[in-house]
Amino acid sequence: MTFLNTYGPLFILFGALGYFIYHRNYRAIFSLLFTVLATFVIVLFIKELYLVPRPFRLTSGMPKAGLYNFSSFPSSHAALSFCVAIIIYLYKKSIGLFFIFLAILVSWGRVWAQVHTPLDVFMGVIVGLIVGILVKGLTDST
Repeated sequence: MTFLNTYGPLFILFGALGYFIYHRNYRAIFSLLFTVLATFVIVLFIKELYLVPRPFRLTSGMPKAGLYNFSSFPSSHAALSFCVAIIIYLYKKSIGLFFIFLAILVSWGRVWAQVHTPLDVFMGVIVGLIVGILVKGLTDST
């Protein structure tokens, strides 16, 4: 669980890239990479606006995962995992369901590790889904 909790977004991204490269779906690769970049920038911007301490800092506990020095809100792990998962789902539903399941595990793991609250994760999921759906819509219209 610790591996997926810490490196889950990269694991999901490389899995998706591998799938789309294997199937030579260049539009999906572009959508995927653009979605990840846009989501990352948006999440960093929101993190700068809302400096929220990590839950383990409030309870004097120890985190069970890495990347815990930044603002807690929103969860970048949840946002990045879900933006990738939704792109995969929109291109290939059967494979996308598996990646959505992985994104749920990553998101739940962030709460379990005490580095995010459920609200942090929920907002990360919302950001990831919205950006993914918007990017997919934009790349399909061109």
